[in-house]
Amino acid sequence: MTEHGLIFKPDLGHLIFNNLKDVTRRTGTRYNKWEVGDILVVREKWRIKSWREFGTYAQSTVRIEFADGHKRFAKISFDDAPKLFRSDDGARDFFAWRSPIHMYYWAARSRGPIVSITREPLWAITDEDAIREGIPADSRHPRQAFAELWDTIHGGKPTAWKHNPEVTRIKFEVE
Repeated sequence: MTEHGLIFKPDLGHLIFNNLKDVTRRTGTRYNKWEVGDILVVREKWRIKSWREFGTYAQSTVRIEFADGHKRFAKISFDDAPKLFRSDDGARDFFAWRSPIHMYYWAARSRGPIVSITREPLWAITDEDAIREGIPADSRHPRQAFAELWDTIHGGKPTAWKHNPEVTRIKFEVE
């Protein structure tokens, strides 16, 4: 069992945390080695909101805030504590917003096992699966809404909806 971090936009991280999204589609082949049972770690925009030190770094707790306003506490390791004092640009701003790419797995609020992973054409998505991707259940045309969302990210690229790229469909459970 291997942990894999996957970057999500703040609104999608919010949907995952609230169990309104449990499927994601990704282009590229880097997911070919992922397996059912591996752990998906949701990486999203975050920052340290506050710090509590209980004698040593090894006993310290940080309060983490996510871009949607959700906050949670996490214990930090001795090794990670000094790294937290630098923001993404190297400045010493402990409370700066941080890119998802710099999120430690222990800071993530959502994680869970991959329950299925398949390769398929993008157009194979159904209305039901579009809802699992986070499209509102009361949407009149979930598949079309998903296509529009997809093109806000991939429009104008070879991975745009109109090109029907091969994608990896990853279904996961959030623990």
